[in-house]
Amino acid sequence: MIYLNEIAFFGLSLFGMLAALFAFKLGRIWLAAFVAFTLIISNITGPKIIEIFGFAITAGTPLFASLVFATDLLAEKYGKKTAQQAVFIGFFGMAFFVILSQIVLLMTPLPFAEIPAQAIDTIYQSSLRLMIASPVAYLIWQLFDVWFYDFIHQKTGEKMLWLRNNASTFTTQAGSTFTFFFLAFYGVNDAWFQIAIVTTIFYWMIASLDTAFIYLSKRITPLDCKDAKI
Repeated sequence: MIYLNEIAFFGLSLFGMLAALFAFKLGRIWLAAFVAFTLIISNITGPKIIEIFGFAITAGTPLFASLVFATDLLAEKYGKKTAQQAVFIGFFGMAFFVILSQIVLLMTPLPFAEIPAQAIDTIYQSSLRLMIASPVAYLIWQLFDVWFYDFIHQKTGEKMLWLRNNASTFTTQAGSTFTFFFLAFYGVNDAWFQIAIVTTIFYWMIASLDTAFIYLSKRITPLDCKDAKI
Protein backbone atom coordinates (compact mmCIF):
# COMPACT_ATOMS: atom_id res chain seq x y z
CA MET A 1 0.00 0.00 0.00
CA ILE A 2 1.31 3.45 -0.94
CA TYR A 3 0.74 6.02 1.79
CA LEU A 4 0.42 9.10 -0.41
CA ASN A 5 -1.23 11.23 2.27
CA GLU A 6 1.47 10.35 4.78
CA ILE A 7 4.26 11.05 2.28
CA ALA A 8 2.71 14.38 1.32
CA PHE A 9 2.05 15.27 4.98
CA PHE A 10 5.62 14.75 6.16
CA GLY A 11 6.97 16.12 2.88
CA LEU A 12 5.06 19.33 3.56
CA SER A 13 6.46 19.36 7.10
CA LEU A 14 10.00 19.11 5.73
CA PHE A 15 9.29 21.79 3.11
CA GLY A 16 7.93 24.14 5.79
CA MET A 17 11.08 23.79 7.90
CA LEU A 18 13.39 24.28 4.92
CA ALA A 19 11.38 27.33 3.78
CA ALA A 20 11.69 28.82 7.27
CA LEU A 21 15.47 28.28 7.17
CA PHE A 22 15.65 29.92 3.74
CA ALA A 23 13.72 32.94 5.02
CA PHE A 24 16.02 32.98 8.06
CA LYS A 25 19.03 33.18 5.76
CA LEU A 26 17.49 36.20 4.00
CA GLY A 27 16.91 37.99 7.31
CA ARG A 28 14.36 38.73 10.00
CA ILE A 29 12.01 40.73 7.76
CA TRP A 30 11.72 37.74 5.45
CA LEU A 31 11.14 35.40 8.37
CA ALA A 32 8.42 37.69 9.78
CA ALA A 33 6.78 37.71 6.34
CA PHE A 34 7.03 33.91 6.30
CA VAL A 35 5.12 33.79 9.61
CA ALA A 36 2.29 35.99 8.31
CA PHE A 37 2.01 34.24 4.95
CA THR A 38 2.17 30.73 6.40
CA LEU A 39 -0.44 31.54 9.05
CA ILE A 40 -2.92 32.64 6.40
CA ILE A 41 -2.22 29.66 4.12
CA SER A 42 -2.50 27.17 6.99
CA ASN A 43 -5.93 28.56 7.84
CA ILE A 44 -7.06 28.42 4.21
CA THR A 45 -6.00 24.78 3.92
CA GLY A 46 -7.41 23.95 7.36
CA PRO A 47 -10.91 22.92 6.17
CA LYS A 48 -9.38 20.14 4.06
CA ILE A 49 -9.50 17.07 6.30
CA ILE A 50 -7.25 14.17 5.37
CA GLU A 51 -6.49 10.75 6.84
CA ILE A 52 -3.02 10.05 8.24
CA PHE A 53 -2.37 6.55 9.56
CA GLY A 54 -6.10 6.13 10.11
CA PHE A 55 -6.59 9.47 11.92
CA ALA A 56 -8.42 12.53 10.62
CA ILE A 57 -6.34 15.71 10.60
CA THR A 58 -6.26 19.00 8.73
CA ALA A 59 -3.97 19.44 5.75
CA GLY A 60 -2.66 22.71 7.19
CA THR A 61 -1.16 21.09 10.31
CA PRO A 62 2.43 20.84 8.95
CA LEU A 63 2.40 24.49 7.91
CA PHE A 64 1.15 25.69 11.27
CA ALA A 65 3.87 23.65 12.98
CA SER A 66 6.53 25.54 11.02
CA LEU A 67 5.25 28.83 12.50
CA VAL A 68 6.46 27.87 15.97
CA PHE A 69 9.82 26.91 14.48
CA ALA A 70 10.05 30.29 12.75
CA THR A 71 9.38 32.27 15.93
CA ASP A 72 11.94 30.15 17.79
CA LEU A 73 14.49 31.04 15.11
CA LEU A 74 13.73 34.72 15.60
CA ALA A 75 13.92 34.45 19.40
CA GLU A 76 17.21 32.55 19.22
CA LYS A 77 18.98 34.89 16.79
CA TYR A 78 17.33 38.29 17.23
CA GLY A 79 15.79 38.22 20.68
CA LYS A 80 12.34 38.26 22.27
CA LYS A 81 11.15 41.64 20.99
CA THR A 82 11.80 40.76 17.34
CA ALA A 83 10.01 37.42 17.74
CA GLN A 84 7.04 39.13 19.41
CA GLN A 85 6.87 41.63 16.57
CA ALA A 86 6.65 38.76 14.07
CA VAL A 87 3.79 37.23 16.08
CA PHE A 88 1.86 40.51 15.95
CA ILE A 89 2.54 40.83 12.22
CA GLY A 90 1.11 37.35 11.71
CA PHE A 91 -1.94 38.20 13.82
CA PHE A 92 -2.52 41.40 11.85
CA GLY A 93 -2.29 39.47 8.57
CA MET A 94 -4.77 36.87 9.80
CA ALA A 95 -7.21 39.49 11.14
CA PHE A 96 -6.99 41.38 7.85
CA PHE A 97 -7.70 38.17 5.91
CA VAL A 98 -10.74 37.36 8.08
CA ILE A 99 -12.26 40.81 7.56
CA LEU A 100 -11.42 40.85 3.85
CA SER A 101 -12.95 37.40 3.29
CA GLN A 102 -16.22 38.44 4.89
CA ILE A 103 -16.43 41.53 2.69
CA VAL A 104 -15.74 39.45 -0.43
CA LEU A 105 -18.62 37.14 0.53
CA LEU A 106 -21.02 40.08 0.28
CA MET A 107 -20.13 40.68 -3.37
CA THR A 108 -22.29 39.17 -6.13
CA PRO A 109 -20.32 37.61 -9.03
CA LEU A 110 -21.19 37.94 -12.71
CA PRO A 111 -22.95 34.88 -14.21
CA PHE A 112 -19.91 33.70 -16.19
CA ALA A 113 -17.78 33.75 -13.00
CA GLU A 114 -20.14 31.85 -10.72
CA ILE A 115 -18.16 28.60 -10.62
CA PRO A 116 -14.85 30.08 -9.36
CA ALA A 117 -16.83 32.43 -7.11
CA GLN A 118 -18.57 29.45 -5.48
CA ALA A 119 -15.20 27.81 -4.88
CA ILE A 120 -13.88 30.96 -3.19
CA ASP A 121 -17.05 31.34 -1.12
CA THR A 122 -16.74 27.73 0.05
CA ILE A 123 -13.30 28.49 1.43
CA TYR A 124 -14.35 31.77 3.03
CA GLN A 125 -17.64 30.55 4.51
CA SER A 126 -16.29 29.29 7.80
CA SER A 127 -18.30 30.04 10.89
CA LEU A 128 -17.48 33.26 12.74
CA ARG A 129 -16.62 31.16 15.78
CA LEU A 130 -13.86 29.33 13.88
CA MET A 131 -12.53 32.57 12.44
CA ILE A 132 -12.25 34.08 15.92
CA ALA A 133 -10.85 30.93 17.55
CA SER A 134 -7.89 30.57 15.19
CA PRO A 135 -6.25 34.02 15.55
CA VAL A 136 -7.02 34.19 19.28
CA ALA A 137 -5.38 30.82 19.98
CA TYR A 138 -2.47 31.77 17.73
CA LEU A 139 -1.82 35.14 19.40
CA ILE A 140 -2.02 33.86 22.98
CA TRP A 141 0.16 30.82 22.53
CA GLN A 142 2.71 32.21 20.10
CA LEU A 143 3.40 35.05 22.52
CA PHE A 144 3.73 32.42 25.24
CA ASP A 145 6.14 30.46 23.03
CA VAL A 146 8.37 33.49 22.61
CA TRP A 147 8.27 34.28 26.32
CA PHE A 148 8.93 30.69 27.41
CA TYR A 149 11.72 30.23 24.89
CA ASP A 150 13.42 33.42 26.08
CA PHE A 151 12.85 32.48 29.74
CA ILE A 152 14.66 29.15 29.31
CA HIS A 153 17.34 30.90 27.25
CA GLN A 154 17.99 33.35 30.06
CA LYS A 155 18.29 30.51 32.58
CA THR A 156 20.52 28.22 30.52
CA GLY A 157 22.52 30.68 28.41
CA GLU A 158 23.78 29.25 25.15
CA LYS A 159 23.60 25.70 26.46
CA MET A 160 20.71 23.26 26.03
CA LEU A 161 19.30 24.61 22.78
CA TRP A 162 17.30 21.39 22.44
CA LEU A 163 15.56 22.07 25.77
CA ARG A 164 14.30 25.57 25.02
CA ASN A 165 13.29 24.55 21.51
CA ASN A 166 11.36 21.43 22.53
CA ALA A 167 9.92 22.69 25.81
CA SER A 168 8.49 25.87 24.26
CA THR A 169 7.33 24.16 21.07
CA PHE A 170 5.62 21.17 22.71
CA THR A 171 3.87 23.36 25.27
CA THR A 172 2.78 25.94 22.72
CA GLN A 173 1.41 23.44 20.23
CA ALA A 174 -0.58 21.60 22.88
CA GLY A 175 -1.93 24.83 24.34
CA SER A 176 -2.86 26.41 21.02
CA THR A 177 -4.51 23.21 19.75
CA PHE A 178 -6.72 22.70 22.79
CA THR A 179 -7.55 26.43 22.97
CA PHE A 180 -8.59 26.49 19.32
CA PHE A 181 -10.74 23.36 19.50
CA PHE A 182 -12.35 24.51 22.74
CA LEU A 183 -13.23 27.95 21.38
CA ALA A 184 -14.35 26.58 18.02
CA PHE A 185 -16.22 23.38 18.91
CA TYR A 186 -17.10 23.25 22.62
CA GLY A 187 -20.83 22.62 22.90
CA VAL A 188 -21.06 21.92 19.17
CA ASN A 189 -18.94 18.82 18.62
CA ASP A 190 -18.55 16.44 21.56
CA ALA A 191 -15.48 14.84 19.96
CA TRP A 192 -13.45 18.07 20.05
CA PHE A 193 -11.27 16.86 22.94
CA GLN A 194 -10.31 13.60 21.24
CA ILE A 195 -9.58 15.40 17.97
CA ALA A 196 -7.41 17.90 19.84
CA ILE A 197 -5.40 15.06 21.40
CA VAL A 198 -4.75 13.44 18.00
CA THR A 199 -3.82 16.81 16.45
CA THR A 200 -1.44 17.57 19.31
CA ILE A 201 0.31 14.22 18.89
CA PHE A 202 0.88 14.92 15.19
CA TYR A 203 2.16 18.41 16.03
CA TRP A 204 4.64 16.83 18.45
CA MET A 205 5.75 14.36 15.79
CA ILE A 206 6.55 17.25 13.47
CA ALA A 207 8.14 19.26 16.29
CA SER A 208 10.52 16.40 17.00
CA LEU A 209 11.95 17.04 13.54
CA ASP A 210 12.64 20.75 13.97
CA THR A 211 15.29 20.24 16.67
CA ALA A 212 17.74 19.15 13.98
CA PHE A 213 16.78 22.19 11.90
CA ILE A 214 17.30 24.71 14.70
CA TYR A 215 20.79 23.26 15.28
CA LEU A 216 21.35 23.57 11.54
CA SER A 217 20.38 27.25 11.77
CA LYS A 218 23.47 27.79 13.93
CA ARG A 219 25.54 27.18 10.81
CA ILE A 220 23.61 29.83 8.85
CA THR A 221 24.54 33.50 8.90
CA PRO A 222 21.56 35.71 8.00
CA LEU A 223 22.20 38.46 5.49
CA ASP A 224 21.27 41.05 8.11
CA CYS A 225 23.50 39.47 10.76
CA LYS A 226 24.93 42.83 11.76
CA ASP A 227 21.57 43.58 13.40
CA ALA A 228 21.37 40.16 15.10
CA LYS A 229 21.65 39.70 18.85
CA ILE A 230 24.33 37.02 18.59
